[in-house]
Amino acid sequence: FDRSQFVFIDGGHSKEIITKDTKNARSVVDQGVIIWHDYGSNIHREVTSFLHSEENRKFFHVIGSLCAFELIGF
Repeated sequence: FDRSQFVFIDGGHSKEIITKDTKNARSVVDQGVIIWHDYGSNIHREVTSFLHSEENRKFFHVIGSLCAFELIGF
């Protein structure tokens, strides 16, 4: 099974798909970065809502962008 240090999520925007994509990303990253696109978007608000609902997780928003990221294993 391959491992990854960097995963960029920009797929479907329903809560179900975001949840699945996030679970899959976390399953292959032991130490690295997961980035979600469309964070803070006025069109795809589900991404922002999903990330805000994730308890015990710390996300960072790249100001001026539609990207948020999480550091895994650091």
